[in-house]
Amino acid sequence: MLKPTRQRGFTLIELMVALVIGLILMLGLTTFLINNIRSNSDTLKAIRLNQEMRATMMLMSRELRRAGYWASTASGTNPFQTMTTSTAGCVLYSYDRNATASATVPSDVQYGFLRASGAVYMRSSGSSYTCTPGANNVWEAVTDDNVTNISALSFVPSSASGTIAITLVGELKNASEVRQTLTETVKLENGPLTFN
Repeated sequence: MLKPTRQRGFTLIELMVALVIGLILMLGLTTFLINNIRSNSDTLKAIRLNQEMRATMMLMSRELRRAGYWASTASGTNPFQTMTTSTAGCVLYSYDRNATASATVPSDVQYGFLRASGAVYMRSSGSSYTCTPGANNVWEAVTDDNVTNISALSFVPSSASGTIAITLVGELKNASEVRQTLTETVKLENGPLTFN
């Protein structure tokens, strides 16, 4: 007579319990990984915006520190001493870049910064020295308007302290929840400047 042998292995219920426990663990691991990837993505977006805005702020502050420089040692009125901040989101200034010690301001050394169409622009040339881009006034983009949207730019001069406060507000174009505001006060080294 044959002796019944006991079979070894898992029962159907044991397999199903193990499968459910494994699925719960996989769900937890997947949720953790998705949250980690989302957090990394948000961090990268913030870094990208920070980098774009920091570079823009650094360029503006370095340029504005040069405002009013005149290479002449003669006594007289500095033709480069006027800075215009009367138009919102725009500043116009000049400095003797070519060290000509000229008594007048040549058009090739008249500069400015302007916020228009969600970007920051820098004046590079032109015969019209205004805050209006056009045929006689060449403004080049400083920020990439495909990446960032600059929603505010302000210049607040202080004659008393010889400074100008720059405030730059921006957000990512494809993720408007990623916003940043930068403010920097720049000492105008070549003063005193006249503001209008």
